[in-house]
Amino acid sequence: MMFYFHALTLVLICLTGGLPASSQTLTDTLPLPGDTIPVVDTPAAIIRMVDTPKVGIASYYANKFEGRRTSSGEIFRQSKMTAAHNTLPLGTWIRVTRLDNGNQVVVRVNDRMHPKNPRLVDLSRAAAGKLGYIGIGVVMVRVEDLGMHPPPDP
Repeated sequence: MMFYFHALTLVLICLTGGLPASSQTLTDTLPLPGDTIPVVDTPAAIIRMVDTPKVGIASYYANKFEGRRTSSGEIFRQSKMTAAHNTLPLGTWIRVTRLDNGNQVVVRVNDRMHPKNPRLVDLSRAAAGKLGYIGIGVVMVRVEDLGMHPPPDP
């Protein structure tokens, strides 16, 4: 039985391209004997891991959505710093950075895009204007999740 386990392991290693560069990478995050784990008194339901930045295409809302209700229930306004995103929770604050010029905006997710829309984020006209892509239509951006609380003003 043990032979089959080792043979299967070798086959998997060959199929996946080999072993990790260092076996140390597998144990770096494991606790060692004597390590203490910090106690957090915040309920786990409130804590949400902030995702790593995502890169994709950003567009901006058409004027026909002005005055319509968003997924969060508020009325959409082109003049507000808001965004639509399909996977982040409504109310999440995000930093959107245009990759070709470095311009950044901080907006709040208050809407969803069509489920088949392949874009990463859809911004209000005010946010798109600050990034400088009104008239271009779409640009490549990086989106960073800042959490549920508004970031402090710089």
